[in-house]
Amino acid sequence: MKTDLLSQSGFFLLTLLCLYFILSGLFLAFSRAGMEGSIRRQWVLRAGLVLTGWLLLSAALAYSGYLAEFSTVPPRMLVIIFPPLVAILLLTFSAGFKRVLIHTPPQWLFYLQGFRIVVELLLWRLFAVGLLPFQMTFEGWNFDV
Repeated sequence: MKTDLLSQSGFFLLTLLCLYFILSGLFLAFSRAGMEGSIRRQWVLRAGLVLTGWLLLSAALAYSGYLAEFSTVPPRMLVIIFPPLVAILLLTFSAGFKRVLIHTPPQWLFYLQGFRIVVELLLWRLFAVGLLPFQMTFEGWNFDV
């Protein structure tokens, strides 16, 4: 199987960078919300462990080929999509997290979306080395950027 080490490394580093920014932002938002230092660190650690576990599970399922099966009903991709969706909904409607959201500047969410530029460049790199169809690049039919 053909691979591109530069793209794989790029996606891996981008994931780590996004995880870092999410946890740093969470730490700052907890701080702005007036949460005590030790409790703040404990919640950020928990969030980091949950996110890392979900990323590792996603990677293991993708690497094993489990997610490559698209003919099952419901789609196997729901194993990856459903847990974060439930977590986001629960957090969005919880009173405690609402206090944190109030202290989260809206531009932080915009800044975090900057990862999409790097993703598009990595997808283009995969196309350039023959590992991705033209339609998935910003020159093709991928209108994300």
